[in-house]
Amino acid sequence: MGVLVYAEYQVPLAQGGTSTFAFSVEPPGRDGLAKPPNCAALETHGLVTLIDYPTGPTHPITWWKMQDTVTVTASDLDEPLADDLKAEIARYLTLFLADVAPIMSELSGR
Repeated sequence: MGVLVYAEYQVPLAQGGTSTFAFSVEPPGRDGLAKPPNCAALETHGLVTLIDYPTGPTHPITWWKMQDTVTVTASDLDEPLADDLKAEIARYLTLFLADVAPIMSELSGR
């Protein structure tokens, strides 16, 4: 099974131009994704890919939404994410999760 939900956002860059943040929600139990420290609190998870982001990671970034927090982490193949980039991803991830909430509710049967 592929991703459950996917959306792209055009993100303005400080130095001009734009980058694309492509978010996906992954199916529960998908093999190969890193697990968060507190799996019991996990609500949903997925990936974000940054396209045309200068000095950004070259591999997808894993994100987790838990009861009270959102966590993003770079692939082991990339450098750790800078705090300002984590904040930017979290900002757009929050927007993404709000945009897809009706779809996620329908998929979960709630």
